[in-house]
Amino acid sequence: MQPARQSNLFDALSELHVCLVKFQQLLLHPHFLLSPTMLSELISLQDLPNELLYKIIDLLEPSDLQTLSSAVRKLRPLVDPTLYAIVEIKLFDDSIRFICNEHRVKPTKSQLQYARSLFITTDQPYYPNDKLGPTKRWKDRINLPALFGPSAEKPLHDLRDVMLSLDKVKFVGWRIPFVRQTDGLSNGTSLNFNSILKLLASLPSLDTFTFDVYNYPNPVYLAKKTRFGLENLHGLKSLSFTGFGNEAFWSAIIDTVIVVVRNSPELEELSLPLVKGGYGKLSLEYFLRSFPTTQPLTLRKLSLGTNVRNLRIDRTSGIRLKNLTNLNITSLLGPALYWVWPHTMNEGLWAVLGHYRIKLKHIYAPVTAELIDYLQTYSGVESLRLYGTADGVLAQRFCGVLRLHTASLKVMDTGPWTHPDSLALTRL
Repeated sequence: MQPARQSNLFDALSELHVCLVKFQQLLLHPHFLLSPTMLSELISLQDLPNELLYKIIDLLEPSDLQTLSSAVRKLRPLVDPTLYAIVEIKLFDDSIRFICNEHRVKPTKSQLQYARSLFITTDQPYYPNDKLGPTKRWKDRINLPALFGPSAEKPLHDLRDVMLSLDKVKFVGWRIPFVRQTDGLSNGTSLNFNSILKLLASLPSLDTFTFDVYNYPNPVYLAKKTRFGLENLHGLKSLSFTGFGNEAFWSAIIDTVIVVVRNSPELEELSLPLVKGGYGKLSLEYFLRSFPTTQPLTLRKLSLGTNVRNLRIDRTSGIRLKNLTNLNITSLLGPALYWVWPHTMNEGLWAVLGHYRIKLKHIYAPVTAELIDYLQTYSGVESLRLYGTADGVLAQRFCGVLRLHTASLKVMDTGPWTHPDSLALTRL
């Protein structure tokens, strides 16, 4: 490129930079209002970069256009505010050691205002090169009492400061990492996540919370003094759990989950990760009985993880589910390993839903005789996804009941099927 053309290009780029800075300052101004005068100024500022871009392209030689295009692609994660909609934070030793968007770019404080989703990991160890360290060296690298205990000098000072810029975050995904038995805490130390959850619960726009438990938590998470702080959550519209947890783990937190549901009167979506049959602490009946029958739950979407063939609930408990439209029943063993027993059970979840004329629109569940009975009580299913196996009699009944929903049915999935002696519904 000729020196004169290069000088003109640099001048144009400098002018473009100045205009973009002014444009950003205008948008971030605390007293910015769309008055007619300022609106015309805003439009002119928006148009000006395009005019400059044409000017720059005119100054460039063809061989330089490819370089410019490549530079723009590399700069996009730095300048496009929509790319900061998802932010990830990892905490270590009571401070933020890692914060980035999904492109691994560290946002500025002003860019955090564009965040709508936050993923936070509460105890990842880091080394000087900012790479994850093996959990077996935690005891050499992390002071767990200082991080999770109530007596830290400046507890979560960095996180508190960042939270002030995350006022538009609606979704929070909380992750706790896997701890092996050999990495257990000594001297009776227990974890306390309460201060962290208080900060997360204070986000003014928060309405969706996901708790990701990596693998099966070992007893380090189940000590009597361990506090997860979930009771701080309130006003949610969606509460879900991902990952895996053992029975002792979920038994330790189910009562807290019930508290969160009580404190979220507009909760529409809930997942219960480990549901047992009968009437024990991990049963659906135990959960439903924790709420008054005079005020049905606002739940519209309910996901249950269970290996039980037909969940038992009392008929009086079913009224709490009268607003339900979506029901997912997931086999913890996987769909391919789900087997249907030959006998039936009349007093179960499907029978109670039918009794109260609760008309589900979206169903994901194992195919059972009880489910077929329920589908005969109404019409209007829009999505029907089934797994398990069906003998010839059950398959024939399914064909008949399906006619009630042909006008509304938009999605149907009847696989996978595994029983070698059964008639798979996929053949229908």
